[in-house]
Amino acid sequence: MRVRCRPRHAAGLAALAAAGLALAGCGSIDSSEADLQAGKRLFIQSCGSCHALQDAGTTATIGPDLDDAFRASRDAGFEETQFAGITRRWIEIAQAPMPRNLVVGQDADDVAAYVAAVAGRSQRSAVRPPPNLDQAPRDATATIDATPSEPDEGE
Repeated sequence: MRVRCRPRHAAGLAALAAAGLALAGCGSIDSSEADLQAGKRLFIQSCGSCHALQDAGTTATIGPDLDDAFRASRDAGFEETQFAGITRRWIEIAQAPMPRNLVVGQDADDVAAYVAAVAGRSQRSAVRPPPNLDQAPRDATATIDATPSEPDEGE
């Protein structure tokens, strides 16, 4: 007996398989070697025109709001290294309209570590507003200062 798969179903199965492979390969990155200030600058320059992220001060709506994307998993107790790993993987396997490998190497590690450190820490959400908007937001302990530093002499 031959089973036929409609194109729509095939596309859905392919997307599901790709997601499973992506999650299986996420792992984690060593955030201890990442430069969070550089990651914030790079995020603002390379990612902020499409993604909203409160700490970066970006409000774009082309791509997902990263605070909303990470909030539930952060509330569920996922580790920061998991966030860094999945963000790094998304940079590599991005789907249109996001270009793949917009940042690479150490720059990608820095962006991934920065996003992992700050995304989803605020209570305010367009998707899931807090029960009491007058309530003070949770302490966002990972606010990063991205004041540009002077370049090294070798650059």
